Amino acid sequence: MSSLPTGVVTFLFSDIEGSTRLLRSLGRERYGVLLAEHNRLLREAFSGAGGSVFGTEGDALFVAFGSASEAIAGAISGQRALAEHDWGEDTAPRVRMGIHTGETSLSEEGQYYGVALHRAARICAAAHGGQVLISHSTQALLLDEEDDRPRFVLQDLGPQRLKDLEQPLRLYQLLIEGLPGSFPAPRTLNRRWQRAPRNRRAVVVAAALLALGVVAAVLAVVLTGGSPSHKAAPPRAHGTGPRGPTLATLLQPAFRRRVHAVMSPYDFFPIAPAPAGMVLNGTPNLQEFPNSLPRVCGPLFTASYAAPGGKQLVWSTSRDCDSGGFTRCHTDGYPGYAFGLPADRRAVINHRRVFFSSGNEGDNVWACIPIKVNGFSDVAVAGMWENHFLTPRRAMELVAHAHQIRA
Repeated sequence: MSSLPTGVVTFLFSDIEGSTRLLRSLGRERYGVLLAEHNRLLREAFSGAGGSVFGTEGDALFVAFGSASEAIAGAISGQRALAEHDWGEDTAPRVRMGIHTGETSLSEEGQYYGVALHRAARICAAAHGGQVLISHSTQALLLDEEDDRPRFVLQDLGPQRLKDLEQPLRLYQLLIEGLPGSFPAPRTLNRRWQRAPRNRRAVVVAAALLALGVVAAVLAVVLTGGSPSHKAAPPRAHGTGPRGPTLATLLQPAFRRRVHAVMSPYDFFPIAPAPAGMVLNGTPNLQEFPNSLPRVCGPLFTASYAAPGGKQLVWSTSRDCDSGGFTRCHTDGYPGYAFGLPADRRAVINHRRVFFSSGNEGDNVWACIPIKVNGFSDVAVAGMWENHFLTPRRAMELVAHAHQIRA
């Protein structure tokens, strides 16, 4: 592991788009052969460009490069190798790639850790099969590394809001000669908002006006109080009556039904009314096959919400498990990131283990919810991230009393 680059590192994350559907269509044996060829072609391409594969997760590869230009060269070589390979009667895998450069640290065990890894994962998840997306930090280094004649052609996609990252990232698409270069908009939170910037401004102005009349009452309607114990009384029943909508009912009915159909029985949402004036902050994200995320072995729902007065939070719900696919309740934070967040507070509320941590740009609260699936014990994890306005006690009670969504 001593050959791994340190300091400022360029990371390339890749995975197969629709790998679960591909597995089902090909069968386990044929898919295993295809996956082995996929791994061989990409490993050869990445190592040939100076990259080191430091991790894998299913069909995903995590690669470290000492320079931005090496990572770009590796991506081009990898996509070309996949496109030119004879896959026979099998469907060629469509691989998406995300590249990001940032400072990172390397543990004594040879494991990278740092925000740069999470950004690279988010960029990869935003790409489509066959597409390569790179961050602005990588693009800036390319300008320094290149001579007078650019070797790579990049298409500016503008600032993109990636899930669970507070600040937008400007993304670029790598155009590879001879390969498809036309793709839908990246899978980011702001696709709908980019199509109608004037509407977004109107929403912001309306929210600001609304804040004048509701700021004094916001906290009074967030939750009902309670003690973090088995006997804690749950918040009042949710609904769209006088007490207002919940985080779940803020979703469009058709999308709410889709979340229930895809996520059940892991689709847990708070039953307490949302803060007055709260709206969706961008497009909610439902990943049916989140291959690039560690510790998530089923569909994953994430949505950002905002209310007047600077109140914001991110709600997520998923199945929590280890890398082997076995159920496990992680006590160090959201399963899709493996933050390693220290739990500042722990409690058993409503017969659920609940954890609180102040970190990752806000307060984070998550609950491990025991459930039965086909007669077997399993665990759903529901959590609230980047919360800036609820007290720890109220936030813990909110996630502890989450219920399955009502479609």
